[in-house]
Amino acid sequence: MDASQKAIWPSMMMVAVASVAVGMTSLRMQAQAVSAHTWETPQSAPHVGDFFQCIYDQHWPCTPSSDGAPSVDQILIKYEQALGGAAALSKINTRVITQRRFQDIGSPEDQYLLRYTKKPALEDGRLLSIMSDSALDGTFLRWVNGCDAKGGYSWSGRKDPSGIPHDAKNSTDGICEQELYLYGYFPLDLKRLRNAFQRLEYKGVHKIFQPAANPMGEVAGGKGPDIIPAGEARDTYLLLGVPATAGDDYQWLYFDIKTGLLLRFASAGNNPNWPNSPLVANPELTTLLPAGASARIVDLLNYRRVGDGTIAPFQFVNQGPETRVRGVIMTMVDNAPVDDSVFLRPKNTLRSDKGFGSDQGAK
Repeated sequence: MDASQKAIWPSMMMVAVASVAVGMTSLRMQAQAVSAHTWETPQSAPHVGDFFQCIYDQHWPCTPSSDGAPSVDQILIKYEQALGGAAALSKINTRVITQRRFQDIGSPEDQYLLRYTKKPALEDGRLLSIMSDSALDGTFLRWVNGCDAKGGYSWSGRKDPSGIPHDAKNSTDGICEQELYLYGYFPLDLKRLRNAFQRLEYKGVHKIFQPAANPMGEVAGGKGPDIIPAGEARDTYLLLGVPATAGDDYQWLYFDIKTGLLLRFASAGNNPNWPNSPLVANPELTTLLPAGASARIVDLLNYRRVGDGTIAPFQFVNQGPETRVRGVIMTMVDNAPVDDSVFLRPKNTLRSDKGFGSDQGAK
């Protein structure tokens, strides 16, 4: 450092110190404008968490506002339109799907599923549905779950593979009612879906990160390319579904902003204060699982054309605490004749119970 540089160095240091001081003063002034509620999430009270989102998105000034947010009705109608529209959806009376089921985290499994679903004859009737489970060599394994006029039922379990199916714990057990629509196992009936919830609460915009379709997605059926490329980060509208029945789980529902399609649903558990929202209930009584921390999260991938003017997901990824299951739909056939006798509830999980031959080789 020469003499001239040494001469100006003290002044440079003073400027730098002054700049830091100004910066710190500015930070203190900004900090003084931050209230105690700045970092609270939207569940604390209406609009309280909007400031957090504003900071996160780097918008300024940050004024809490819900202006521009769509109504729940608008979100649901866009969902219906994205699936093909009410007219096309209402023309479908039966849906039969073949599915490959992979468990790629946890004990490895690779099986075939066949599900029949039929629209009820009466408006207030229940959807009829039944699913069988077979090994890759065609060996019948079990009746997994289903729905009939009495309610839902599910497989008795691996420790009792030929036992009596369990009665449903709630209206969705056996993948019944709204879950049939969410999975795409049956075309959406928006009125019935609404009836499954006492109300749906808007919880803002959230970015989610879906899993990739995986090479297993190569067996997915449907027509045309994926409407939403799997594995992308997507902005979604988050809704909390408050069930119409006390025993049913609350549901987190994530609707893609751009297309309107449902990208994810997750069980939020039960709430002792039903039908009040768990987000504003007494914290000591609330057992709701927060969005993003559910024990069961289902991502819907490979949305494609069915071929009758409707759209459906041809893969789901069901993630739990210790397992991950991929259901990849290979074929989806609408309006095939299906007799009601197909949906008779089995007395046990074995094939012979419904008159389909012997149980030789059943596991």
